[in-house]
Amino acid sequence: MIGKQISHYRIVEKLGEGGMGVVYRADDTKLNRSVALKFLPAAAVENAEDRERLVAEAQSAAALDHPNICTVYEINEDNGQMYIAMAYVEGRSLRERIDESGPLGVLDAIKIGMQVAEGLRAAHEKGIVHRDIKSANIMVNERGQAKIMDFGLAHQTDIGAAGADSSTLGTVAYGSPEQARGDVVDHRGDIWSLGVTLFEALTGRLPFKGDYESAIVYSVLNEAPESLTTVRKDASPELEVIINKSLAKDVKDRYQSAEEMHAALKELFLHLDPHTTRARSATAAADTSWFQRLTQRHVLLSALIYIVAALAAAKGVDILVGRMKLSPYLVNTVALGLLSLVPSVMLIAYAFSGGRAARRPALIGVPLNLVLSATLLLVMFYDKDLGAATELIQVTDEDGNKVERTIPKGSFRKHIALYPFENRTGDPSADWVQYAVPMLVEYDIYQDSFIQTRSAFNRESYTRLQDAGFDSWINAPVSLKRKIAAEA
Repeated sequence: MIGKQISHYRIVEKLGEGGMGVVYRADDTKLNRSVALKFLPAAAVENAEDRERLVAEAQSAAALDHPNICTVYEINEDNGQMYIAMAYVEGRSLRERIDESGPLGVLDAIKIGMQVAEGLRAAHEKGIVHRDIKSANIMVNERGQAKIMDFGLAHQTDIGAAGADSSTLGTVAYGSPEQARGDVVDHRGDIWSLGVTLFEALTGRLPFKGDYESAIVYSVLNEAPESLTTVRKDASPELEVIINKSLAKDVKDRYQSAEEMHAALKELFLHLDPHTTRARSATAAADTSWFQRLTQRHVLLSALIYIVAALAAAKGVDILVGRMKLSPYLVNTVALGLLSLVPSVMLIAYAFSGGRAARRPALIGVPLNLVLSATLLLVMFYDKDLGAATELIQVTDEDGNKVERTIPKGSFRKHIALYPFENRTGDPSADWVQYAVPMLVEYDIYQDSFIQTRSAFNRESYTRLQDAGFDSWINAPVSLKRKIAAEA
């Protein structure tokens, strides 16, 4: 046959031979392209009815235009021998790839399964059922693209008509239970066969085995498939669930369409593939608002833990201030300073939970937060004494000796203001007591180093009283007296 001219095809080389005929690579002399010619065995077209059915199915297959289906160009006859011209696919069949290189990687197998399911979807939508999906009928090119072969031919390979040679035994091993029983086979039979093919691609062996046809048929009808995760340790349980569902004995328990199986495989692939996982994470991060990012559970939990720790630290400083007689302003300074850094804690928590993109906000936000916190503390406590709350002075005791005493600093002493009393006796001659007694008490308190008096009798205080519309302390309200005392 090599070099022979058949119609406008010149045969170049033999590609393979199987139960459905011999395949050659040929040059299409009209269109100047390589094609595959499959010469069908005489038994496949032994009568006019078989020929008509084959032509009708080949015509239907020729209408399929899908990247995962091998295109059928024409069906013709030469010297009584029928042949089909189809696209020549460079590469190896999945069966050859498994035989030569061993089982596929998990992601590679899923990708091929997705492509075959997509091709089957296109065929099933046009009412075409393959009936002989198997690794030998799936070609994979160097780019990893899978193409389903032999659409329009598989109807000729029913299990009931199969003999006991190795090629038909292989076909039986991929057939569904309804096909083994001789029942009507619909598109869900192809889903079963795809499940068998996926198992084979992942393990290098078939889920239903036997040394002869009836043993395989018994296994297909009655036995559960071997556990995928037992044979293939790196296969995920989710993948085993998908394959087991496609291999359900009852067609109602299988995926009801190739599209449904494709969706399940695609979802698993996106979950397992590190490239798509990172891309999905990056996309999710880009679509998430700042508020949503910073209110994630782990970020809020980090902030809450930090706030509790900050308040505990402030309480510890409060205890320390009391024991060491330090400035009480230290407590507020520490508490406010620590709490003002909560945004930084949230940014850092978010940065550690994400990728490189999540760290960028922290690189800008944390230094900015530190600057703003320092500015806030400077403004609020600039004029406050943050050192010791006491000072050491020398005083003269009752015996005339000079002794050292520790007293509160002026800014930390207690303050007291004394105002004139109200004479309610009705005797005007006692009015002088209203002023005399407060002045004497104030003078006596003034000598105490622990208390600082705010005088109501100096010109500044009296001017403020008049500015408020009063001429006497007697009639002034208590709230005004307190206000003037606080400003003195």
